[in-house]
Amino acid sequence: MTKPELFNSRDLSMSRWLRNILRDSATGLVLTDIDWILEDYKQNRMMLLEVKIGRDDLSWSQESIYNLADNCFIFGARQASVDYWGFYVLRMTGSDPDKSDKMTIQHGSKLRAITRDELIKHLNFEKRFIV
Repeated sequence: MTKPELFNSRDLSMSRWLRNILRDSATGLVLTDIDWILEDYKQNRMMLLEVKIGRDDLSWSQESIYNLADNCFIFGARQASVDYWGFYVLRMTGSDPDKSDKMTIQHGSKLRAITRDELIKHLNFEKRFIV
């Protein structure tokens, strides 16, 4: 098991501060976060994961910045000799895989349905289910 997360302790003060004090997106500055960066330091592997729940979809700005981040990670991983698996978008009907009737995983333009067990293998760097 990985280190436990501190639930209900996320302070959004910095997020509010950034969004209130920095330039508006109409001026070209976009803020977004990435849900998960997974690293297996023993196997020297890494991937990025954005999770979308329900009908939530990527905004235009998220898609743009995630593509840029993915390209930067691809280049950086080559330089650092890291086995970079890519940037994935996981869409679920429920709040987590155990509460979801349907899940899909996307990598670039490739999209496929994924089961709970396949997802676990993928996130544990055991098997890539979409390349």
